[in-house]
Amino acid sequence: MRIGVCRRGFLRLLAILREALPEHEIFECDHTDVVSAAQDADVLIPIMTTIPPAALASPRLKLVQQYGVGLDGVDIAMLSRDHLADL
Repeated sequence: MRIGVCRRGFLRLLAILREALPEHEIFECDHTDVVSAAQDADVLIPIMTTIPPAALASPRLKLVQQYGVGLDGVDIAMLSRDHLADL
């Protein structure tokens, strides 16, 4: 699994994830590269980063896991609407 941390410079978080999940690929991306990172990621972890609809539309992306509190950078209404249509 490819897990993207969507903000550069959180080296301790990267180390913790890599130690806890050695069988997975953990990478960081700049907050300006979220859309392209989402195309090749199973999980995105936004840190003070907005996840735009184009990133959420990635067919590979399975989970957006917020680091910290709040989901103000994730369009919950869009995700709810899209996934409810599949039920």
